[in-house]
Amino acid sequence: MSKETDKKSTEPVGNIIISAPKWEEIRLRAVGMKPLLVNNGKNLARTIGESRPTVNDAENATVRSKTKKGKLVDPQADYEKSRYRIDDKSDGIPAYFFKKAVIYAANTIVPGVAKTQIKGAFFVEAEFKSNDPTDNAAWLLRLDTPVFPPIMDTRSERVGGKGPGTGAPDPRYRAIYPEWSCSFTVRYLSNLITLPNLLHLLNYAGECGGIAEHRPEKSGDGELGRFHVIKEEDYRA
Repeated sequence: MSKETDKKSTEPVGNIIISAPKWEEIRLRAVGMKPLLVNNGKNLARTIGESRPTVNDAENATVRSKTKKGKLVDPQADYEKSRYRIDDKSDGIPAYFFKKAVIYAANTIVPGVAKTQIKGAFFVEAEFKSNDPTDNAAWLLRLDTPVFPPIMDTRSERVGGKGPGTGAPDPRYRAIYPEWSCSFTVRYLSNLITLPNLLHLLNYAGECGGIAEHRPEKSGDGELGRFHVIKEEDYRA
């Protein structure tokens, strides 16, 4: 290193001014535009190619004797495991679902928004903890839904395929909420993102990305889990 370069590297560059973080909070509500289909990470695909007869199959005894590797499916048990339970009177949804949707929108839908900056610019505050200690998404927001308990959704997914329409069919039994809403508190840095821009971003996330299963983000023909966001005070009014 030359003496000239070394000299320059030791010269003071002046004072760096960093403004204080300006945290603000707002109460919002996500209002479902499409049904919400959930899967709590326990109702997963079984071994690829494995037979999955249901327990109420009329030929259950024959299937049991012929299928050594197959596991009998209990639709009711799968349905119960798919739910995010808060208590006996209410279910929830993981709080991080909403932030995840916003990050998707920032990265994919809305041009000019830095995903790395958005990650630290706002937080969705969880309000409840699941009563299941093994729950892999324990921090929840309460779902408000006129139908409780939720309906059992029955559909078949394909697993192990290498393209659309390929793979072995795998029956799933999950909870679905035809109508739903969810209130939550957002804590955000107002000197990094303004409230109108945050609301716009949340609405892009809700209408274009969605949350939970069969949402537009994850499924080419998915439309479930879509929502729009309004201020809680406007919703109450």
